[in-house]
Amino acid sequence: MEKINCRRISPGKASGKALVSGQPISFFGGVNPDTGLILY
Repeated sequence: MEKINCRRISPGKASGKALVSGQPISFFGGVNPDTGLILY
């Protein structure tokens, strides 16, 4: 498994598959907060 570097915004640890996008994803309107679905 390949490890990635990231910036922590909340304490704790996580593991799982990474979502990789060639396009920017905005969490200020681009993601449904109730379902987590990317809107565009």
